[in-house]
Amino acid sequence: MREKNQSTRRKRPVAGQLVWLSILVVLALGVWPGRAILASTLMSRKISGEVHLQGRLDHSDIDVQMQTQPGINEVQGANVSLSPAAVTPEGAFNVDAQGAMVITAGRPGYLDAQATVTESDAPINLGPTTLYGGEVTGDNVIDISDLAYLGANFHTSDAQADINGDGQVDILDLSISAANFSMRGPTPWGE
Repeated sequence: MREKNQSTRRKRPVAGQLVWLSILVVLALGVWPGRAILASTLMSRKISGEVHLQGRLDHSDIDVQMQTQPGINEVQGANVSLSPAAVTPEGAFNVDAQGAMVITAGRPGYLDAQATVTESDAPINLGPTTLYGGEVTGDNVIDISDLAYLGANFHTSDAQADINGDGQVDILDLSISAANFSMRGPTPWGE
C-alpha cells in the first residue's frame, strides 16, 4: 500500500507543476513586451493603391516595398521589411500590413515614389501615383548624366535607356527624361 501512495505522490507534483507552469506562461505573455507585436500582427489591415509608369501601358514591373517606419515600430532595434507587393498590369496592388509603414514604389529608369501610413486598423487606399521616367543612372535624380546616357545610347536597344519599353531608345525616351529634368526621388505619393 505504501508503494502505491509513493507513486501517487510522484504524479501529483508533476501535474501540479504543469498547472503552475501554464499559469506562469499565461502571466508572462500578459506582461511580455513582444505581446504588442503579436497583437499588431493579428490586427493587420489592407493597404491598396495604384502605381503607373510614365510612358508605359504595362505597370506590372514595379517593385512596391513596405518597411516599418524607423523609430516607430521597430522590433528589437531592427527595421522590418515586408514582402514586396504584387502589382497588376494596370498598376494596382493590395497587401496586408500592420503598424506605421513607409511604402516605396520603384523601377529602374524611374524615380521612386513614397508614402507613409500611420498605425491604424482601418483599410488604407493610397490612391494612384506616377513614377516619373528618365532616371537611368541609379542616383534617384534626373540630371545631365541621365540625358548624356540616353544620348550615348540613342538609336540602340539598350534596355536601361529605353524608358517607355518599346524596344528602342528614341526621341520618346529622351522627351520623357527631358520633361522631368531636375526632378528628385522619392517623390511624394500622388504627385
